[in-house]
Amino acid sequence: MNKVRCNNVESLTLSRKSAILTSSRKSSTSMLQRHKWGWGLALQYSYEVMNKQCSGLCIPALTDTKNGSNTMESIYKEINTEVGYIEAKRDAIYLDSFQQENNILILLGEVYAKWCEKKLSQYKWYKYRLAIKGVKEYNAVNIEDFYKKKINTPSSFSEVLDISNDNPNLRTIIIETYDWVYIVTCKNFEFEVIGYR
Repeated sequence: MNKVRCNNVESLTLSRKSAILTSSRKSSTSMLQRHKWGWGLALQYSYEVMNKQCSGLCIPALTDTKNGSNTMESIYKEINTEVGYIEAKRDAIYLDSFQQENNILILLGEVYAKWCEKKLSQYKWYKYRLAIKGVKEYNAVNIEDFYKKKINTPSSFSEVLDISNDNPNLRTIIIETYDWVYIVTCKNFEFEVIGYR
């Protein structure tokens, strides 16, 4: 069975109450309680705990594997969703739940309607479900570390256009949430609005 590579993390499940992180190098599972400020501290702690196993936080989708250098001059494109383009970077997409099952990632949360190109209702928040399928590789990077790299994405949900993949059917997408940025190489994805508040 092919496993998705994420800095030697075999599986990661987040909910509003806890995080479960399983290392692929050790048969151990860490249970982390959600901090009152969100997942930032819990995930930061989990990466610190696993630091000896991981080569450090990197952005694999944006790294030139031949030269080992970051390709910061990549070309990005906004992804058009059911709510149009999602602007405002970290203030637009909020993540409530993150699940990985084999090569499928499911993200659940809310998008602040103010930063959506299309207004679907009078409500301020759109509840979304993002299903990412055929995941080959992904990485979670703290939003502050991501911004320090000065990667100039056009929106909160973008695609990298000039990544050279062995498989031309793969796409690299970037999802910028309030605390974390997810860089995912995958076959396809579906973004759908599942409610309002």
